Amino acid sequence: MAATSRMLLLSPISATKLAINDSLRRPNKLIVKKIVSMAKESSDSSSIVEKAAIVGGLISTPVIGWSLYTLKTTGCGLPSGPAGSIGALEGFSYLSLVAILVVFGLQYLDQGYIPGPLPADQCFG
Repeated sequence: MAATSRMLLLSPISATKLAINDSLRRPNKLIVKKIVSMAKESSDSSSIVEKAAIVGGLISTPVIGWSLYTLKTTGCGLPSGPAGSIGALEGFSYLSLVAILVVFGLQYLDQGYIPGPLPADQCFG
């Protein structure tokens, strides 16, 4: 049976620190390397603001889709609904979209690019 070696890549910076040739020189020995991260560990409990942002995004996305579909098929937006609730929900959904676009624009002006959702290399030391 041929010995196989496995490598776990945790991040691009970690992959450069791993010695790949060690597994080729000693294929029968298990090599254990500790990878240290400089990023702050997140807790399991999310703040109320984070939960509100998640719920707002989950609600506003289908409302915007429904609004655009209604606009394309009927030529006007959503009906106002009982006590104007659907119209208000539509307005808040578009305002949340504008707020997200403003944040991305400010990040682009400040950093020259829109950062990804995962930490970049500068976060790891």
